[in-house]
Amino acid sequence: MWNIVVVAVMAALTGFYMLPAEQSMSRNHELEARQMAISMGVYRQAVRAYYTANNGTLNYSVTVAELNAGNFLPEWSHLRALGENGPWANYRNAAGTVYVYPKELPTRNMLAELLDVAHRSVNVAVYRAADSSLYSPGDNQRFPHPQTGGGIPDGAPVWIATP
Repeated sequence: MWNIVVVAVMAALTGFYMLPAEQSMSRNHELEARQMAISMGVYRQAVRAYYTANNGTLNYSVTVAELNAGNFLPEWSHLRALGENGPWANYRNAAGTVYVYPKELPTRNMLAELLDVAHRSVNVAVYRAADSSLYSPGDNQRFPHPQTGGGIPDGAPVWIATP
């Protein structure tokens, strides 16, 4: 009988002491996702500024080296130092629509934080490989596939910038 009581008390104490650690880890994951969303926003703004300054109509992507050369990325941004090893990619279609997306599926689900950073914009979407489309999570609006050569990972967030 006493063994059961001791085991129950030990389990309760273990759960009690593990709760703050679990909450702290959850907060760290949220902060990491928030930082990724902010980084994507900085990259998107730099890409938009580049395409605005270099008004071309061809389908192409701008490199981080080109963004750095034109000083489109802020001096304080860690993306300058990462160069082409940065986490983001972009593509501009002939109509001028710009797609910014991660090169690899992020390890943290950043969609909620991205929507918050984008002020719930309908221009935030999720790529679905099953039907090669982008879906806005807020209103389930469907966007046509950006025709980026299949570079967007399935389930990845995409932030669209229209001309």
